[in-house]
Amino acid sequence: ALLRAKKVVVMGDSKQFSNTKSTNASIALNEKYRSDLQSYFKREVSIDAAMLQRLSYFDVKRSILEFSQMCSNYSIMLRKHFRSYQELISYSSKTFYGGQLQAIKIRGVPLSEVIEFTELEGDIVSTRSTNPTEADFIVERCVELLEEESPPSVGIITPYTDQQTLLSKCFSNHPLYQEFKSKLKLKIMTFDSCQGEERNIIFYSMVATKESDTLNYVFPVSLDDAQEQVEGKLKIQRLNVGFSRAQEMIWFVMSKPIDEFKGSIGQVLRHYKLILDTQKPTHKDTD
Repeated sequence: ALLRAKKVVVMGDSKQFSNTKSTNASIALNEKYRSDLQSYFKREVSIDAAMLQRLSYFDVKRSILEFSQMCSNYSIMLRKHFRSYQELISYSSKTFYGGQLQAIKIRGVPLSEVIEFTELEGDIVSTRSTNPTEADFIVERCVELLEEESPPSVGIITPYTDQQTLLSKCFSNHPLYQEFKSKLKLKIMTFDSCQGEERNIIFYSMVATKESDTLNYVFPVSLDDAQEQVEGKLKIQRLNVGFSRAQEMIWFVMSKPIDEFKGSIGQVLRHYKLILDTQKPTHKDTD
């Protein structure tokens, strides 16, 4: 495909997930192809170390984006962000893109309608990777959203496949299931399966409780040098992809206080809470 062109323009984002099929490709088969290619290259083309280094990027487990970055004569970052408000994309912009993303959408509603936190209280029913109490709460909120004159599209993102399965079961067994699908365009996702998706409202079912919290197995403990680490780092990429899906609102559903969330996921929650708490208008301002 590359040989067909006189000029090639490659677009992509190394800070998001690469192709799933190439990630899951056979290591043994890939190594065989690479070995054959390298032998031919040394025999027929060159044994120059720099050229062999470039050749090593010609690999099914690396993207064309990575390969072309080594030999491109021009590169640029597209900074305009069209999906959401500045506050919603602020985490990804600050953490992964050096604060350079420029949100085009103008927020016409107060921040309280853009960022929402709900800490569930009382008896929380949960396991290591499921939380029926959070699932029930989200179903109830979606029933309320159906009653709006123009219902928003809704996405639900959770760290665990088991919670995704539980949420899917709760909605599919509900008598309003068809309306959830048709009017809310409902989609239930994990952080690994939400790339490319967008919805007006994104609910985050965090699952973790005071008694059980395994989120550090899903997300990185630290975000030191996140911009450098992000390539090939699945845990870090989950954060960038997962927290950039909302168009109008993010709604965090939690079963313990924000201060008890550790690691990078705790930093994310506190980032949005700080925005919500500090960007309050005074009596002289219009929000």
